[in-house]
Amino acid sequence: MDFVVRALLLPALAAGWISPSSRIPLAARSARQHYHQLPTMYAGGDSQVDTDVLIVGGGPAGTMLAWQLAEKHNAKVTVVDKAVDEPWPNNYGVWIAEWQALEDQLNFGLDQCLDYRWKYTDAFLGGEGSGGVDANYRLRINRDYARVNRKKLKEVAMGRCAAAKVNFLKTTVGETESSPFEHGKSASRVTCDDGTVLTARMVVDASGANSGLTNRVGDDEPGVQIAYGILAEVPSHPFDEEAMLFMDYRTDWLPAEGSVRTEGQFGPARTLTRKGVEREPTFLYAMPMGDGGEGRRRIFFEETSLVAR
Repeated sequence: MDFVVRALLLPALAAGWISPSSRIPLAARSARQHYHQLPTMYAGGDSQVDTDVLIVGGGPAGTMLAWQLAEKHNAKVTVVDKAVDEPWPNNYGVWIAEWQALEDQLNFGLDQCLDYRWKYTDAFLGGEGSGGVDANYRLRINRDYARVNRKKLKEVAMGRCAAAKVNFLKTTVGETESSPFEHGKSASRVTCDDGTVLTARMVVDASGANSGLTNRVGDDEPGVQIAYGILAEVPSHPFDEEAMLFMDYRTDWLPAEGSVRTEGQFGPARTLTRKGVEREPTFLYAMPMGDGGEGRRRIFFEETSLVAR
């Protein structure tokens, strides 16, 4: 099982066709979720909107910031995001203690936004480059961990934004418009890609690593974190159901000598060697999630490179 999963995930990390924020769908049968009770949304066009804060990107960071600014600071906030009515695609995991501490400060309703919890977290950090730690030494951390229910999180966040009168504009900034900003002394004029013009006292870019609003200095691309995941239903797996596998750097799923050729099912076929994988280390992240029905077990796998180009 470990070999099969990592042989599928690692070629995608190495292949140039994957962008830094790429994810394959978490479930092939997942239906598009429509949010019917959205905050006020402008229809687009040539109308001009004045706002205190314009946030580009309506993911978890942008949406939570919009709610905080509007509810707690009485700011007029507009969020620009073309996918405002689509589900957030990424997988999120959290330490329970940190999640609860955040809820104590925010009073948001985060406790209802978790869908699976584990009593422990395990890590395998030994092997090549570890200073002599055995590759199969398991470090068990006695801290609860959880998977975020991203559907519920967005539902609650959008409800909070609606109550705080946050406005959402279903368009983009900087994807087709090459110079979307004109900065003045007291405000910035922003031209959205659909022609809508907004004036804002502050503009926040929360659109992620592939933002079209970032001008990088020099020719080199910055190192980024890349993760590639899949939600699977399998007859069985070797992982402890009470533990979330936080980091598994082991490479013994590959032969010590020789190589393995991948099938290229999820991208170009690749030749993998243990030395090559150890030179550019990645780790497996596994979330066992119990009964998948019909005698199968449900588990989420993700292979992560903490920094790569």
